[in-house]
Amino acid sequence: MSTGEVQTDSIIQQALDDGKIVYVPRIMRDPPRSVTANQSTGSYMNLFRLYSPLDFETGLIPGVWGIREPNLLVGNTPRATVFDEESMGLDLILMPGMAFDRELARLGHGKGYYDNFIARYLSTAENKGWPKPTLIGLSLEEQVLDTSVIPMAEHDVRLDALVTRASCYGIDSEMTTPL
Repeated sequence: MSTGEVQTDSIIQQALDDGKIVYVPRIMRDPPRSVTANQSTGSYMNLFRLYSPLDFETGLIPGVWGIREPNLLVGNTPRATVFDEESMGLDLILMPGMAFDRELARLGHGKGYYDNFIARYLSTAENKGWPKPTLIGLSLEEQVLDTSVIPMAEHDVRLDALVTRASCYGIDSEMTTPL
């Protein structure tokens, strides 16, 4: 099994080129009281807005595990998060993982960042009247396992779809049309 993840740079670049509002993750330290942090690291994940293709090229810095994350400032202005007042919510969340199964279970890296973020986001969305975003896992073929292989705990979030280079697995059925 590959140890890598699907690279999303071209997806992000295309979304920004198309005028979409794009948020990308950043691991944060010292969470506010309202945020459940990872117990071993004291950290949590938040999504910060990218404003343009140039911002995508210049506004990201190496983060906790060498993954590029957004600067907290754009110039001298704090970068907006998905939870800010002017946010309209999310339509879609693309999620990485170590492994996935055909029933749309996802095994992350064990820190709970995405599961905790989604729980916090869904609570906020309900209060603000935002719709539930579509959750799509992005996977290498080697990361897709047989059905019911990945255990799901109560706090784990099941995906709405899983996309690989060759296949798309959805809630209702498996589609095998290459992307």
